[in-house]
Amino acid sequence: MVVVVVTPSTPDRRRQVAEAVLQIIASRGTDAVSVREVAAALDVSIGAIQHYFSTKAEMVEFAFGHSVQRVRDRLIDLPQTGDRARDIRTVLSELLPLDETRRAEVAIHLAFASLAATTPGLQSIQRDLLTGIRNELSEALGPGHDTQAAMLLGAVDGLALHAISAPGGLDADQLERALAVAVTAALHPTRKKVRKHNEDR
Repeated sequence: MVVVVVTPSTPDRRRQVAEAVLQIIASRGTDAVSVREVAAALDVSIGAIQHYFSTKAEMVEFAFGHSVQRVRDRLIDLPQTGDRARDIRTVLSELLPLDETRRAEVAIHLAFASLAATTPGLQSIQRDLLTGIRNELSEALGPGHDTQAAMLLGAVDGLALHAISAPGGLDADQLERALAVAVTAALHPTRKKVRKHNEDR
């Protein structure tokens, strides 16, 4: 059982509930989440949890939003070097399971993404998240790169899914190399065409 130590003086109980939900999902999956399990993890009564969240769905939705905000806050704090390719790789590497912390985070987000397919509240959060990342990627890549931004985000999602669903299939070094190739392709979408044109001449 996941146990989270909570003191009565802790001001933000909703955030603590969200953290407990995320830990349960990371260790046992979304099916293990319930008001009872979260109450046990926080060592409080079921009524104490229901004071903040009347349903499991409401609790899970808040936890997803909390997780997304946590990632966004971390991305904002990343240093920028002025090297577009390097900066884009740095940001996107935070969305790949390159260490234990990010592995747990990616597993949680994939679990939420699966739930979002049939849960309107989660769909809204997922849509806003993906749209925001895609727009920021498009801006970082430069004018006229909307399609490349979508493809790059899709590549990162695919790499993350591959690494999480088939442990051992891709290690951190392979993920980083694949990311570098994807970023280069997004930044220079016509490079292959130019090379072929020159060869034909």
